[in-house]
Amino acid sequence: IKYIYLLDEDYQRISKTGPVLASKVAMADGGVRWKVTDVVGGIGQECLQGSGTVATVTSAAYKDIFTVTYVSGRSVGIGAYLSRLSHR
Repeated sequence: IKYIYLLDEDYQRISKTGPVLASKVAMADGGVRWKVTDVVGGIGQECLQGSGTVATVTSAAYKDIFTVTYVSGRSVGIGAYLSRLSHR
């Protein structure tokens, strides 16, 4: 997979609400694809509440069961915090 894309009609519909940023890619057959570069989601407060909930549950689970966090690259922000919470 080289990139994740949206078809032109899908991009036109989705981009009206603004949750996705993409760059236009012209295809050899004359078609158009939109290469997804960013997905912008939620209001900041909602994202932070969700992250806090995940951290709370992970912390509680650490006391009761085996927990593991798989990090395939570099982890920053809440991902780094969660990997530290479930560290063994």
